[in-house]
Amino acid sequence: MRVFKIAVPMIAFAMATPVCARQIEGVISDPEIEKVTLVFCPNGISEESRYVDAAVNNGRFDFSIDGIDAEGTDVEIVIGRSRLGAHIYRDSTLLMRVTKSDIGYSASFSGAGSQESRFYNRYVQAYNIVRYFSLNDEKEDDVNHFLQLLASEYQAVKAMLPVVGNFYRRAYYEKLNDSKYKSMQAYLLANHARKTGKNVKNCTEYTALLNDIDINDDIHRKTGLVQKALLMQVGATVESKCDATPFCQELMQITCDKVSNPLLRREIVRMVGNHYFAGDGSGDNQAFWNDFAEFAGADNADILLQYNDALVRFEQLKRGNRAPDVMLTRNNDTTVWLSEIASGKTVYIDVWATWCGPCLAEMPAMVQLVEKFKDNPKVMFVSISVDKDADAWKKHLQSNPSSWAQYHVQGEAAHLLSKHWHITSIPRFIIIDRHGLIYSADAPRPSSPRTEALLQEISEIK
Repeated sequence: MRVFKIAVPMIAFAMATPVCARQIEGVISDPEIEKVTLVFCPNGISEESRYVDAAVNNGRFDFSIDGIDAEGTDVEIVIGRSRLGAHIYRDSTLLMRVTKSDIGYSASFSGAGSQESRFYNRYVQAYNIVRYFSLNDEKEDDVNHFLQLLASEYQAVKAMLPVVGNFYRRAYYEKLNDSKYKSMQAYLLANHARKTGKNVKNCTEYTALLNDIDINDDIHRKTGLVQKALLMQVGATVESKCDATPFCQELMQITCDKVSNPLLRREIVRMVGNHYFAGDGSGDNQAFWNDFAEFAGADNADILLQYNDALVRFEQLKRGNRAPDVMLTRNNDTTVWLSEIASGKTVYIDVWATWCGPCLAEMPAMVQLVEKFKDNPKVMFVSISVDKDADAWKKHLQSNPSSWAQYHVQGEAAHLLSKHWHITSIPRFIIIDRHGLIYSADAPRPSSPRTEALLQEISEIK
């Protein structure tokens, strides 16, 4: 018996980093769309969402994304102003067909995750926040209209649950829908209370929604329900442009006592930082920072770093510090220092521009505020335009003459104003006391009901 020796070539397999599958392959019928954006939250914290863009070529787009959970991940697809939902798997492909209609975009699905995608797409569309407010003030005040719409959408989403074949995923979606419904109800009631000048904590419907909520439940965290329940327990109030120390200290203490979910604690760290640094910096900033750093801990040190610049701003613009000076230009092109015009009076400063819609929206309230103090020699009003085009500013003043002082900055003066006062957006309002010291580097707007009383109070301080 002859034995044949067959030479088998040795094939070397290069070990390479695996390329992730295309989790979504999509087709879109709208030729005007050039890109599609996928949004997903690996940890369910919206502020830490990832945004991935895909170009649309010949009506087709696809996504290949790392960090997708093996058990599947819910994502949102942003097309123009529309949001759609989908459920994708790490190593499988979902086929998505997007169609444009008169009311936006709709989607159909096939392939891996199509059942879950049908449900989650309906969920995303049902709870899209833009559906629950209106530019029509009369309709916006009708909270019952939106509560009825919400109830109808909740039932429609609930009716979609049977399309999800996996029992555990279906149970998860059922709880998610229930939790989101409660969270959205609470949002609508709180929004209505704010507009009507009421304390939402006195609303029995609101408190009933948030009573007996498991603070550490992760689904309730994802829908924002536990955050609302925690805030309801804080007795201290917080107002814009005020010292938020009491509110933040109480929220941190409640969290230490009741929160064991590390992801919820991470969200509250960010919440505390946002509330404190939206204030006016009039508290003991260093003492707060020490408590805040201890509360955040090593696990959330990255969040703490995001507020370093805000802490520096608060310390530089702290109440009682000398007001940073800047050279201002009058309408006749002569110049004057801010310190010269601010000497001996309480000065309310409006930093604005002719192209800024919110700035112009405050002007009627500014006119009324100036009129109320016209007989008070202790209070002065100043508007500082940051228009790059000085002629546009002068033209606006000709068309809209004012009874208070108007100045302009550009070039180096504009740069120094923004740098020294840490101005990153306008309108910005500033109060300097009669000694030339900062009272508030980020004061309430003219339209705020607090502004008149605050100016009166400051002007009487010796």
